[in-house]
Amino acid sequence: MNEKIKHLRRVFDELIEREIYKESYIEVLDQEELVLSANEEGFLYLVDKILELCEKKSEYEHFHLDEAGMADMCEKSIVIKYKKHCW
Repeated sequence: MNEKIKHLRRVFDELIEREIYKESYIEVLDQEELVLSANEEGFLYLVDKILELCEKKSEYEHFHLDEAGMADMCEKSIVIKYKKHCW
């Protein structure tokens, strides 16, 4: 799996320029269910952050999806956290 993650990172970095994140938009709405919406750049930014979590592999690694962190609009904050074992 490590090699696949490294390969994903290389491909992602080759295809996506970091400048794209200046155009990103992410929102979290608390309705009947939590709704995560983003434009294309926002979803790519989320992919980048998730790849970072996979690369670091630390139980303490996480990022906050809220207005103070990554989201432009956020009715309910979300913490996305790496979990080594899920059983």
